[in-house]
Amino acid sequence: MKPQLVNSTRTLLPFTVALIAGMTIIQIIIVFTPGGPGVLGALLTAAVAIGCMLWQWRNIKTIAKIRFGKAIVHAVMFGTITTSFNLHALIHFAIAMRAGDATSVAQEFFTTSWVGATLCMSALWGAGFVASLIGAIAQRGWED
Repeated sequence: MKPQLVNSTRTLLPFTVALIAGMTIIQIIIVFTPGGPGVLGALLTAAVAIGCMLWQWRNIKTIAKIRFGKAIVHAVMFGTITTSFNLHALIHFAIAMRAGDATSVAQEFFTTSWVGATLCMSALWGAGFVASLIGAIAQRGWED
């Protein structure tokens, strides 16, 4: 007997749009925060993470009816959150490169919270995400 499937668009699209909106707001706030994504950026991102956890908890039965639902939700969170910081850093440092020299831009990147918000978060979360995907594949496979 096949499990009852649900409309993934109706479930996942509002979550994705809300997450994109939330991270866009956070990146706009960071623009006006001296020093880049420091404590305020971390706290706001933690608030988004808590919101994501609550949404998953509230919708766990629906997510379970979507093939690879948990992996998709994880992919949406990983892609949206890390891309928001990486894209912000890319724009920030591209503008800085036009105004200054590469050495000072690199020094700013590696001596401020940008390195944690971009490289460290992407690498560490990415490793966990790959492990999560391996588990999802092993648990449910791709077969019908």
